[in-house]
Amino acid sequence: IPGSVIGAVPPLVGWVSGGGFLNDPDALPIALFFFIWQIPHFYLLALKYGEEYKAAGFPSLSSNYSDFQIRRMIFYWVTLTAIVSIFIPMFQITKSYLTFFAVGILSFRLVYQFLKPVLKQDMKYDPVKYFLKVNYYVLIIVLLLVFDRILMHIF
Repeated sequence: IPGSVIGAVPPLVGWVSGGGFLNDPDALPIALFFFIWQIPHFYLLALKYGEEYKAAGFPSLSSNYSDFQIRRMIFYWVTLTAIVSIFIPMFQITKSYLTFFAVGILSFRLVYQFLKPVLKQDMKYDPVKYFLKVNYYVLIIVLLLVFDRILMHIF
């Protein structure tokens, strides 16, 4: 979780570089989005490499929690990531209704994809597959933010 703070800084730097102010309320949902997203991002890496961390003598989530417990934690953080991403259009950082609906649909889809491993405890869980899903989600959200102004003028 402390590493997520560092991950929230680059969007703020970009905001200020683009002419905004650090205390601008519009920058906070974007920084919060990146902060929250990095937690499931890291937890998925911990599931993938937990045994290697233990073998190297480093503390690991898998030392204290079962894979299923970590899956549940990932699901909660992914859900929070999706909720925070919906705040971005709600704070009117984006202007296009198409962006608003796209973020909503993508967020619902992401939560739905991460629900299955939580409902089926005995399911084989490939952390890399879910790692890619959450990262592609973030990539698409960022692309939507970048192209939002263009979409506003088209639609």
